[in-house]
Amino acid sequence: MKNMFISLTGGFLLIVGIVCLLTPLPGALFIVFGLALLSINHLWARVWLKRSQDWMSKAARAIDKKRIQKKLYR
Repeated sequence: MKNMFISLTGGFLLIVGIVCLLTPLPGALFIVFGLALLSINHLWARVWLKRSQDWMSKAARAIDKKRIQKKLYR
Protein backbone atom coordinates (compact mmCIF):
# COMPACT_ATOMS: atom_id res chain seq x y z
CA MET A 1 0.00 0.00 0.00
CA LYS A 2 2.80 2.40 0.92
CA ASN A 3 4.70 1.68 -2.32
CA MET A 4 1.57 2.24 -4.38
CA PHE A 5 0.95 5.60 -2.67
CA ILE A 6 4.55 6.69 -3.30
CA SER A 7 4.33 5.64 -6.96
CA LEU A 8 1.00 7.37 -7.52
CA THR A 9 2.16 10.58 -5.84
CA GLY A 10 5.44 10.56 -7.76
CA GLY A 11 3.65 9.88 -11.04
CA PHE A 12 1.18 12.68 -10.35
CA LEU A 13 3.99 15.16 -9.62
CA LEU A 14 5.83 14.04 -12.75
CA ILE A 15 2.74 14.60 -14.92
CA VAL A 16 2.08 17.97 -13.27
CA GLY A 17 5.70 18.94 -13.95
CA ILE A 18 5.44 18.02 -17.63
CA VAL A 19 2.21 20.03 -17.95
CA CYS A 20 3.83 22.96 -16.12
CA LEU A 21 6.63 23.05 -18.69
CA LEU A 22 4.00 24.34 -21.12
CA THR A 23 2.97 27.09 -18.72
CA PRO A 24 4.99 29.74 -16.85
CA LEU A 25 4.99 27.58 -13.70
CA PRO A 26 8.18 25.90 -12.37
CA GLY A 27 7.77 22.53 -14.10
CA ALA A 28 11.32 21.35 -13.51
CA LEU A 29 10.78 21.49 -9.78
CA PHE A 30 7.74 19.21 -9.95
CA ILE A 31 9.57 16.83 -12.29
CA VAL A 32 12.51 16.50 -9.89
CA PHE A 33 10.21 15.91 -6.91
CA GLY A 34 8.20 13.35 -8.87
CA LEU A 35 11.32 11.53 -10.01
CA ALA A 36 12.71 11.58 -6.47
CA LEU A 37 9.59 9.86 -5.17
CA LEU A 38 9.45 7.39 -8.05
CA SER A 39 13.14 6.55 -7.62
CA ILE A 40 12.32 4.96 -4.26
CA ASN A 41 10.60 2.08 -6.06
CA HIS A 42 11.74 2.26 -9.69
CA LEU A 43 15.23 2.01 -11.15
CA TRP A 44 14.32 3.87 -14.36
CA ALA A 45 13.28 6.91 -12.28
CA ARG A 46 16.61 6.80 -10.44
CA VAL A 47 18.45 6.94 -13.78
CA TRP A 48 16.35 9.89 -15.00
CA LEU A 49 16.75 11.68 -11.68
CA LYS A 50 20.53 11.41 -11.98
CA ARG A 51 20.38 12.69 -15.56
CA SER A 52 18.23 15.65 -14.55
CA GLN A 53 20.58 16.47 -11.66
CA ASP A 54 23.57 16.41 -14.04
CA TRP A 55 21.72 18.61 -16.55
CA MET A 56 20.74 21.14 -13.87
CA SER A 57 24.31 21.27 -12.52
CA LYS A 58 25.67 21.96 -16.01
CA ALA A 59 23.04 24.64 -16.59
CA ALA A 60 23.81 26.32 -13.25
CA ARG A 61 27.55 26.34 -14.01
CA ALA A 62 26.90 27.86 -17.45
CA ILE A 63 24.70 30.57 -15.94
CA ASP A 64 27.31 31.34 -13.29
CA LYS A 65 30.03 31.54 -15.93
CA LYS A 66 27.99 34.01 -18.01
CA ARG A 67 27.20 36.13 -14.96
CA ILE A 68 30.90 36.28 -14.01
CA GLN A 69 31.88 37.23 -17.55
CA LYS A 70 29.21 39.94 -17.58
CA LYS A 71 30.57 41.41 -14.32
CA LEU A 72 34.15 41.37 -15.61
CA TYR A 73 33.32 43.30 -18.75
CA ARG A 74 31.26 46.06 -17.13
